[in-house]
Amino acid sequence: MVKLNAEAIPPLRDGDRLTQREFFRRYEAAPEGTRAELLRGVVSINSRPVRYGSALDHAMPPIAGGHHAQPQSALNGWLYQYAANTNGVESFAPVTTELPYSESATEPDLTLRIRPECGGATTTDGHGYIVGPPELIGEIANTSAATDLGVKYDTYEENGVREYIVWRTVPGVFDWFVLKRKKYVPLVPDPADGYLKSVAFPGLWLDPVALLDGDGRAMLAVLQKGLATAEHAAFEAKLAATAAKKSKPRKRKKP
Repeated sequence: MVKLNAEAIPPLRDGDRLTQREFFRRYEAAPEGTRAELLRGVVSINSRPVRYGSALDHAMPPIAGGHHAQPQSALNGWLYQYAANTNGVESFAPVTTELPYSESATEPDLTLRIRPECGGATTTDGHGYIVGPPELIGEIANTSAATDLGVKYDTYEENGVREYIVWRTVPGVFDWFVLKRKKYVPLVPDPADGYLKSVAFPGLWLDPVALLDGDGRAMLAVLQKGLATAEHAAFEAKLAATAAKKSKPRKRKKP
């Protein structure tokens, strides 16, 4: 007689419909090298969870250099430079992100967030995953444009991600969306200089022409212009003030 193991955890399968809780239960039990996302309750096998602050090695599916890895490196460097020069802001390469609505857990290529103690919308759970909608998410769309501009677009919009970047590298199209009245609208270049300028992160400037031409030096020079503005200084001061206010002990009410 064969006794069935009642505690056995079912494997993750592409296309399974799961709750976020069940997704993570199966995810944690998955073999090394498994990577997956949960998009509006449907499992998409493509990745393994990536923890905040973790140096764990993990297997990756094949990634094209010119159409994905290199563009991702360029934008990660741009966001890292901004975060390194803005106290209270953090940038991430892919990190598993739990989103509160639509039963989703994604792994964006690019993430920029305001730290929780500085008033950001995210936290970090006991597993090291980001919880809540980061202020900015980006995806490199080589072969994934239908998903990135479809179900992920809808998911990030519904969950209140304030800004969403999609770089379609094969046609060479760069989209930057800003949440306005709970709907994404395209970010329009400043008519004075042609730069794209973040609303959520003052001073985060991008020259789309330099980006698409692969001119990293020019791209970072424009970012430095943004970092030198009064708007960026005021934003950094605001984050510091919020952190200071949150760190003060609360006064107890007299009985």
